[in-house]
Amino acid sequence: MASVGSVTSLLTKTGIGGLASGMDIDALVEKLTASSRTKITDQEKAVQTLLWKQEAYRSVSKSLIEFRAKYLDILNPSSNLKSTSIYNTIKATLPDSVKAFTATAVTGAAAGKMTVNSIQQLATATQVTNVLPLSKPVAGAVDESRLVSALDDIRTAATDTSGATRAVILTLDGSQRVVVINKAFVDKVDLIADPSASPSDAEVSEAFTKVFQDELNLMFNGKYASNFDFGETSKVTVSLDSSGLLSFGAANSSSKLSVASWDNKNDTPDSTLGILGLTENQTNRLDPTKSLDSLAGSLNGFTVLTPGADGNFKFNINGVYFDINKGQSLNDLISAVNNSTAGVTMAYSELTDKITLTAKTTGPNAGMMGSSTSGGGNLLEALSLQGPTATLTLGKNAILYVNGTRIERASNDFTIDGVQLSLKDTFNNMTLSGQMQHDEALAALADVAGGGAARSFIMELNGQSKTIVFDKAFADDVIDLANSGTTPTGKDPVMYAFTSLLQDKVNTAFGTSGGSPKISVSLTDEGVLSFSPQDTGAQLTIRQSTTDANGADTLEILGFGGGRTTALDPSDPAYATRNGAVIDLSPNSDKLLETIKSFVEDYNTMITYMKGLLKEATESGYAPLTDAEKAEMTEAQINSWESKAKAGILRNDSLLNTIVANLQNSILNVNTGGFGMYSIGIQSGGWQDDGKLTIDEEKLKAALDTNPDQVMKLFTEQTKTVTKELRAGEWVDVTTYSPKGVAYMLDKAIDDAVRTNGVRGARGTLIEMAGYAATRSDIDSSIYDKIATYNKRISLFKSQLEAEESRLWAKFSAMESALQNLNNQSSILTQYFSQSTGS
Repeated sequence: MASVGSVTSLLTKTGIGGLASGMDIDALVEKLTASSRTKITDQEKAVQTLLWKQEAYRSVSKSLIEFRAKYLDILNPSSNLKSTSIYNTIKATLPDSVKAFTATAVTGAAAGKMTVNSIQQLATATQVTNVLPLSKPVAGAVDESRLVSALDDIRTAATDTSGATRAVILTLDGSQRVVVINKAFVDKVDLIADPSASPSDAEVSEAFTKVFQDELNLMFNGKYASNFDFGETSKVTVSLDSSGLLSFGAANSSSKLSVASWDNKNDTPDSTLGILGLTENQTNRLDPTKSLDSLAGSLNGFTVLTPGADGNFKFNINGVYFDINKGQSLNDLISAVNNSTAGVTMAYSELTDKITLTAKTTGPNAGMMGSSTSGGGNLLEALSLQGPTATLTLGKNAILYVNGTRIERASNDFTIDGVQLSLKDTFNNMTLSGQMQHDEALAALADVAGGGAARSFIMELNGQSKTIVFDKAFADDVIDLANSGTTPTGKDPVMYAFTSLLQDKVNTAFGTSGGSPKISVSLTDEGVLSFSPQDTGAQLTIRQSTTDANGADTLEILGFGGGRTTALDPSDPAYATRNGAVIDLSPNSDKLLETIKSFVEDYNTMITYMKGLLKEATESGYAPLTDAEKAEMTEAQINSWESKAKAGILRNDSLLNTIVANLQNSILNVNTGGFGMYSIGIQSGGWQDDGKLTIDEEKLKAALDTNPDQVMKLFTEQTKTVTKELRAGEWVDVTTYSPKGVAYMLDKAIDDAVRTNGVRGARGTLIEMAGYAATRSDIDSSIYDKIATYNKRISLFKSQLEAEESRLWAKFSAMESALQNLNNQSSILTQYFSQSTGS
């Protein structure tokens, strides 16, 4: 804090002080300039008073800014009284067992219960992807004559030396194996294609392929196919078609397979890979870090990847145009699409070997349009995102039943009657589920497939009874489907086939409704087998077939031992919720109650502080201290003096009085449809209590519990005004909002006082007067201007004082010089007369 400087000492000293006259020239000059010094001191005291006043104003600004940040700022959502969300006094509670969706009560929710009977379908986004794998398989055209020759070399070698041995390295999902083509290998080939019978090159190649498959089974399955367990298939397959194309594949479509050379000849025609038509490190997966140009020969599409004449690929998606150079990578392409405004995401999955475009919004109306630009190459076609190798899957709406009513929404997140639902999974509480016994199921299928007795169980849907039979034909179909290689990634082939064919049996037995199964069949990765009726409230029963000798055992294997039914007895505790998940909507106003109570307490603290400044009495006789005065006092004495000197600095201040009145009016004079603060138990304590607010807590809680919408309106209502404005030659509607509710009125009152943004003249009244630290107003306010004016005067008065002192010193110096001359002359005369008298 600045202090009043001392001007009691002389500013200038020139000449000699009082040697001839014996006078205290310093004291004389100081007394003669006392009036000028008083002018300076008065100005400095005025500056100090202004600094104290600025400090008091800024402390009020700080109090208002902090109050607004806590209760009226979007950055503090939990207590922002302008936000409609905090007035939701209803709490939504779901049973812990419900995982398929979440529920949150928002504005408009009413106490009671809401039942989500079932979620039949989640909303999905429109997708475009490639039907076939994006990468070419590991395949090549065998040079059959060279293969026969290579086998002859091995067959006729004197010993099984390294020179007579060939090998191929295969890597499956990081697991590397070496298939050695040696004499033992060739002997097996000869057993199939007897050399004495002069087999053709094609026959030898076919025999080679069969032996190679045996070796692959041993390498990756750990045993030959003749020892496979029921349902087991080769992990890596090799095949040779009639054209001589040798192909390697993985039983699991998600697997990454690659081949490499064992010898040092690599890609030369004489190498093993060269004879088989393969290349070094050939793989069934793309490398997305490589340039698009280098990937051209690895793509599996019908169209050869070809850029435009300038080497760029040009295309558009949903009207957004792209220009990608052939030297850029697939990852670059994906990044460009995903960072655009096309409304889609692009992704390449090494797991599925597919590239996919997915709309960013769900529902069937989120379309997707893409095409290559004329002359811009054929990137979309080559990536199978356009044309016959592309597949378009339209998005779907979410379908669910709430309180028995069918509802469709384009998103999985939406609000119904004040309850925000976020769908995560489908569910139907009428589902019957059982833990399927995996090993026992495999054994039962093997038994039926081998000619054992058929098995069966009975399903009954709303009184319609059907027997589901597992006979030899069914078991054979399961085995065929399991071996077809169509099993989705991560699924057990036999169990997946069993579930799919069981769904077909159920559809045949009970039919479908609108294209959907009347009873859907599913099996989780954990082996939980479920039957779910489509219709809410349907009665489904599973029981043992009396004509099946193994009936009880069949139900045990499926996980439904003893039978199961959805028809519960009304006395069963589960009966009330068996048709859906019940959301309990109960009043929960405690948090809002505490927020409003805290708001009132902090408001009262703020008003009390400002009222205290307005009513604070002044202490007469206490002015700002000069440095000289402080030098004669202790620190405690200085603090006590200045405390009294600052007292009443804003007493009856008109600016502060106006702000207090505006704050009180913004709370107590608001009425929204006959509903005011008094309606919720908040009133003013009156002038005798400085206008502080009082709370009837019971009345407030009752209003929050029974009339939350009106409370919200009281705090958050705004007046909407639509006017016409001429813009760019057209009349347009312009909507503005003016405050009406307590929170917005209070925010305006505070903003009118402490608004720091804008130019001088457009800021808040307190800021215009005193400014605020760390803003432009810190050195741009009325008080700052006044202090600057006083400092200019002080500078001027000090210059005048210095000139006045200089003049006085000049005169006194002249006087001293004259007196000194007189003294010298007197001394000479005295000496002269003394000599004359003596003579």
